[in-house]
Amino acid sequence: MSIIIIAFPACPKVDPEAVKADKELDALLEKKISEVVSLDNEIELSAVTQFLTDQDIKGLPKGGGLYAKKVFIEEVYKKLLPEKYESTQDECPNPLATLLFANAKNAALEDN
Repeated sequence: MSIIIIAFPACPKVDPEAVKADKELDALLEKKISEVVSLDNEIELSAVTQFLTDQDIKGLPKGGGLYAKKVFIEEVYKKLLPEKYESTQDECPNPLATLLFANAKNAALEDN
């Protein structure tokens, strides 16, 4: 198997404003995660994600929203609560997926 990469001179460049906005969003998410963890150092990752979902956070990526920042959220949580992060990985391999399914189930129950 082979691959050939062709780089066109007129291809889109990285927008410095988008990079700046992404760094600002990361800082805001880290601040919010730190705040909620400081209130409850036994909080689960899924609860942190639910807390963030309930917030009105401006500047989230279009099309992916908060879930586009999943890896970043997990990294911050792991940095703040490493032992808690490791224990939740055994119980729930994908807390964001679990949260999505739980929210979908709740919405379906409300519709009925």
